[in-house]
Amino acid sequence: MLHRFGFVLSSIRWVRALGFLLWGAVAFSGVTWGLKWLALDTEPALVSDAALEQVVLDESRVTRVLGGGVKAQEPVQAPEIDPATRFQLVGVINPENTQGVALISVDGQPAKPFRVGKQVADGYVLQSTQARRVSLGESMSSGRAFMLELQSNK
Repeated sequence: MLHRFGFVLSSIRWVRALGFLLWGAVAFSGVTWGLKWLALDTEPALVSDAALEQVVLDESRVTRVLGGGVKAQEPVQAPEIDPATRFQLVGVINPENTQGVALISVDGQPAKPFRVGKQVADGYVLQSTQARRVSLGESMSSGRAFMLELQSNK
């Protein structure tokens, strides 16, 4: 008798589980179809060709919206910065028999040594060295662009 009672309990569990799965599938199906019906109601209505022909566009407004017809502003030029402010002379070695070397910091970077005739930065060459100052220019043959002097230690 116990054996039959255990079989009955096992069968009831399977029936309940099967019913739960069946009702879950029904609920899923209902939600899916409900969302599809809602989506059908929110689609935009199709406009016929006759209705499109009746639309009158104001060309001046369309041009304005798309950025046309507006007088272009002249580009604003950046103020010119004194190139000498980009460079800082840290040291000078000016031996009598050879070309000099200058220790120059460019744009706040650590100072590097530059020999006379070498490019210091874009468009600037070390032209000459003196005891406490150097001259920079566009090339060795161009006129002097500006001078850099050592800062005095007070």
